[in-house]
Amino acid sequence: MPGALGGILLHVGRGRVWVGLASAILIAGSIGAFAHQFGWPPFTDSPIAAEGHQGSNEITYDNLTVANVGGRYGGTVELTNHTDVHADMSVTVHVYDGEQDVGAIDGYISLKPHSTGILDLEGYDQYRPFTDTVVELFGLPASVQ
Repeated sequence: MPGALGGILLHVGRGRVWVGLASAILIAGSIGAFAHQFGWPPFTDSPIAAEGHQGSNEITYDNLTVANVGGRYGGTVELTNHTDVHADMSVTVHVYDGEQDVGAIDGYISLKPHSTGILDLEGYDQYRPFTDTVVELFGLPASVQ
C-alpha cells in the first residue's frame, strides 16, 4: 500500500511516470523483503499448516500378501479409508513373473469413514512363482447426502 501511494503521488501528482513506477516497485519490494526477513505477517505459517498432514481424501493399501492357497493364488491386503464418507471398494492384484501376467486375485470390501479393514483376496489361476504385483483399487467413496 505505501508503494502504491508513493507511485500514485509521483505519477499523477507530479507527472513522472517512470519515477512513480520505480518508486512503487522499490517501496513495495523493500517492505515485502523486510517483512519476510523478520517473519512479519502474512509470512508466518498458519496454525493448520504448522500442525502437518491432517489426512487425505483417498483410500490406500498396505501389507499386501500373496500366497499359494490350495494350488491357487490367494492373499490379503489392508485398506484404509482416509475420507469422510463410506466407500465400497473392489481390489484386483495382478501377479507377474517378469513381464508376463500369470494370475490375478480379487476381493470386495466396504469401509466406513476413517477406518481400516483387512480384505481376503481370492484367485482362480493356478499358483506359479512370481516376481512382482500391481494393485488396482476400484470404486468411489459414497456421495454425501
